[in-house]
Formats: sequence, structure tokens, C-alpha cells
Amino acid sequence: MEDGDQVLRLGIMCDSEEFLLWQKECLENLFSLSFVKPILMIINDNSDFKKTSFWIRIKGLKWPIIFWSIYEKVFVKKISKAFEKVGKLAELEKTEKVNCKIRQEGRYSQYLDAESIKKIDEHNLDFILKFGFGIIRGEILKVPKYGIWSFHHGDAEKYRGLPPGFWEIYNNEPFTGVMLQRLTEKLDSGIVLKKGKFETKNRSFLKNLDNIIMQTVSWPAEVCKDINRRGSLHINNEPLK
Repeated sequence: MEDGDQVLRLGIMCDSEEFLLWQKECLENLFSLSFVKPILMIINDNSDFKKTSFWIRIKGLKWPIIFWSIYEKVFVKKISKAFEKVGKLAELEKTEKVNCKIRQEGRYSQYLDAESIKKIDEHNLDFILKFGFGIIRGEILKVPKYGIWSFHHGDAEKYRGLPPGFWEIYNNEPFTGVMLQRLTEKLDSGIVLKKGKFETKNRSFLKNLDNIIMQTVSWPAEVCKDINRRGSLHINNEPLK
């Protein structure tokens, strides 16, 4: 770490201690920065929900989400390069962990319990990179200095529903958008940290999905570099409408 670099304390929200290939590469880009320090793994310990059968979990959801959930479970996670399971990461072996209980409200919204938020707050995190959980709302969004960061794989200005990277193919769009956002209380209306567009792979949904995911794994690290060079940058900009 060079003199003057601001140490950025990282928290990672995940559903387990095991990661997918695209998540691993995201984290390795962050670990390559001497001023980014992994401080805490925030693990979804909603064991009651996990024990519930897949079919009961999707009961009451809209049909497009149900179809995507089944397709993701049967095909995407078995065929996609980006979703290849790579297991635990050695760099996080000694990282402190907190298991969080969540409360679900309505169909989608998830809130962390007060005790979990207190434990996370004690670690003085600068930002949290979200890989797991559902649609997070509530006080946890205010805990890290620079908020909770999450990818939206698709053009958020045009397509805000699942599946990611599909509607651009369906509507024959030449490019597929991606956004890294700081989450806010409003769904799909985060603060844009970085965004871009990539040529749509019209003949294969899985290739299009892999392409937009794997080409953006460096983005969290790039935003961290921007923070170090120019301060908080656009972290507190107005969210999308």
C-alpha cells in the first residue's frame, strides 16, 4: 500500500462460504489491491428458509420469476462458466464471519435482524459486496460508509425484471447493459457506481449471460481505485428513477 492510500474495509454478503467462478474473480481483483482489506463475511443463515422445499419457496411468485428460478436451477448453474462452483477461498480462511438471520416481508424484501446489524456495524466497514441474500432493505443499507454494492446484469434503464441478459436477446437489442450499483430502499433504483454495454450474443442466452458477467468482474476493484484517487466520487449521487 502506498502512502496516502485510503484503506477500504470490505464486507462480503454471501449465502455460504463457497463461491462461484465469477464471484471468485471479482474478489481476486479486490484482493490484488493493497488498500482493500477483507474484514467480514456476512453469511445468510436463514436455515428455516433453506430447508423449505424449492417448490414451496417459489409459491406465490410471478410466472416469469418461477420459470427463471427453475431454468437457473436446472441449466444455468450446471452449464454456465460464470456459475461454476469453485468452493472456499484461501484468502478468506481467517476472515471473521457473522451468520445473519433475515426476516422476509412480502414476496421479496429481506431485512437483517437487529443483532446481526449490530455485529456488522462493529466492524466499521467501508463497503459490502453483495453476492447472496435476496432484495435487502432496511438499516443495513446505511451501515457501510460507501453502502452495499450489487450488480444488475442487464440494462436497468430498459429492463428491470428477470432473467438477466435475456430481454436484450428477446427484443433483438445490439447491446446488453450491466450496472454496478449502491443499493437503496427502492428496487432497481440504486446509485450507479459503474455501467457499460456489451455486444449481445443473440444466439445463446447462456453465452450472453456469461459474457456480461465475466467482463465486469473487475468493476468493484475499479470503483475502489476511483475512491482512492478522487474520494467518495459518485457514491452519494442521486439513484435511478
